[in-house]
Amino acid sequence: MRTTTFIGVDFAWQSERNATGIAVARGDDRGAEVVHIASGVRGLDDVVAAIEQHAAQDMVVAIDAPLIIRNRSGRRRCETEISRRFGAKHASAHSSNLTLYPDPRTHTLVQRLEEIGFRHEVRQERFGRGRWFFEVYPHPAHIVLFELETILKYKAKSRRPRSLRLSELARLHSLLVSLERAGPPLSVGAAASLVSADLQMLRGQALKDHEDALDAWFCAYLALHVWYWGAERNEVVGDFESGYIVLPTGKAEVIHEPLLDLLHR
Repeated sequence: MRTTTFIGVDFAWQSERNATGIAVARGDDRGAEVVHIASGVRGLDDVVAAIEQHAAQDMVVAIDAPLIIRNRSGRRRCETEISRRFGAKHASAHSSNLTLYPDPRTHTLVQRLEEIGFRHEVRQERFGRGRWFFEVYPHPAHIVLFELETILKYKAKSRRPRSLRLSELARLHSLLVSLERAGPPLSVGAAASLVSADLQMLRGQALKDHEDALDAWFCAYLALHVWYWGAERNEVVGDFESGYIVLPTGKAEVIHEPLLDLLHR
């Protein structure tokens, strides 16, 4: 099977001043490896350029941002459904509407990606070819894939104690590394520097950039997971008329040692 590129984008869609994280992995039906990771990417032009830099015939891009916003007020229906399912685990979705965001940067991102040959869609079959992209939301996906009781409390915007944020980031490190043994597996590769970072030394924007890079890494795994399993282990919450979010439907399957050795031969 030919190589496919998987890109995760933690898109700073509310302001050009905010930074975007981007992670790139490459692989096939045996699994993939992170080959590039970046944070601090600012401006829509730079985000699109970063995706184009890794252009390939087959590319899957998972984007953490609301790509379809048509409601004038309130929440998108998919956000209401996510909040109903995961609110008790603190993974409610933020509200997106055209009153809060009258000219969403995500709509421009969709247009720009379509102009360079991507299709905005979610493939139902496994191992879909071509270039395509879709929306994801890491918090509920963490809960499903890693069977968590509640979200990981590492976000910079929260008013949580620094000690808690750092311990939760370290926990996220471990969970992301554990994807090396998942089905499909994603090897750490270029993300090794994130795992080895001294979190105590990270403050301010450096800590936020680290968080963004981890989110992008996980989004790259969601791109791989959707490509690998299709509708068998993923679902579309919502629709392409009112907005949607793609979620895995079960925990990350663990590949046992003998099979893992066989896959990496």
